[in-house]
Amino acid sequence: MIMNGRFMSSLLWGPPGTGKTAFSRFIAGKLKYKLVFINAINADVAGVREILRVADFEKSSRETLLVVDEIEHFSRSQQNVFLPCTERGDIKLVGISFENPYYRMNTALLSRLKVFEFKILSSADIAGILENALKSAQGYGGKIKISSSVSDLLIRDAAGDARKLLNLLEMLVLSSVGKTITAEAARKAFTGGRKYDRNDHYEMISAFIKS
Repeated sequence: MIMNGRFMSSLLWGPPGTGKTAFSRFIAGKLKYKLVFINAINADVAGVREILRVADFEKSSRETLLVVDEIEHFSRSQQNVFLPCTERGDIKLVGISFENPYYRMNTALLSRLKVFEFKILSSADIAGILENALKSAQGYGGKIKISSSVSDLLIRDAAGDARKLLNLLEMLVLSSVGKTITAEAARKAFTGGRKYDRNDHYEMISAFIKS
């Protein structure tokens, strides 16, 4: 669908850090949509109506992709504001939710959306994201080095959440001296961030010994 230059209004749901926002940005870039991003926690219906008015005015020159993060925070009645525009195709709507939409979403709106469920990322996925962050020009460009034991700790602590992984990596980079992140630097950063149980303690010791 996307590769053919088409996209239908959708709802993306799943745990944090699984790529929902990144996917939305990819769609906007790939299909040359104007991207408008709002969060339902601090947005209101009046603001949404203004966005829809502008999108309708501009649709002859450029389509708008409206991304509504945490869309479930709009009540079912507030979600009605999206019904006419999705029905007519005035905009492309992407709702993002951490919760199962079948419990919180307006059924009339849900029937107009393609639903995609995003799963927790696998360790292999997280490892690939870590490698890309370290090597790519958009990341650290190969200037930061980490040992395999530190890599394993990052992947484990990320627990399938790409955003958490990148935050942990940034924390290590900022707290380390030089361009090589050592096991000692990781120990100081990680133990300062959360409490570990007995199993975590022994796994950490084992990783440091291996490094």
